[in-house]
Amino acid sequence: MPTSYINIDAINHINAELSNYCNAACPMCARFDHEQNLIKALTNNSHTTLDDIKHRVGVRVIKNLVTFRSCGNVGDGTMNPECLHIYEFVKITNPKTYLGINTNGGARNPDFYKEMARLGVEIIFSIDGLRDTNHLYRRNVNWDKLMANAEAFISAGGRA
Repeated sequence: MPTSYINIDAINHINAELSNYCNAACPMCARFDHEQNLIKALTNNSHTTLDDIKHRVGVRVIKNLVTFRSCGNVGDGTMNPECLHIYEFVKITNPKTYLGINTNGGARNPDFYKEMARLGVEIIFSIDGLRDTNHLYRRNVNWDKLMANAEAFISAGGRA
């Protein structure tokens, strides 16, 4: 019988909350209370840093990973100023790790998404509808910017 059920060497999947910042204001998001007021105590005040990944998660864990992704609960990982550097570090440390991120696609610019494609990050663009309806759910997301970012990613060979 094992002496411990929690073993650091058994960690092979990480879903990192890279940021509690988000450019959108989606209805029913955990970032808002029932009156659609931003809950300031849990939003727009923290990013997971590259230093956190290097020293709190550590190389030992990253070398065992099968998957490293960010599908935020209260933030969009692309809002993290060190997002690219974090994915680069994970890729260099363990080139076999699957890299993924979910985003509304409205933050950053096409160059950022080209770099994500270069790193081999798979992106799930959370798009709800088309030009005339996406803004109803993904409030504050500019359709043209979202499309420019997604097209840059896909044109650079990214898997979306």
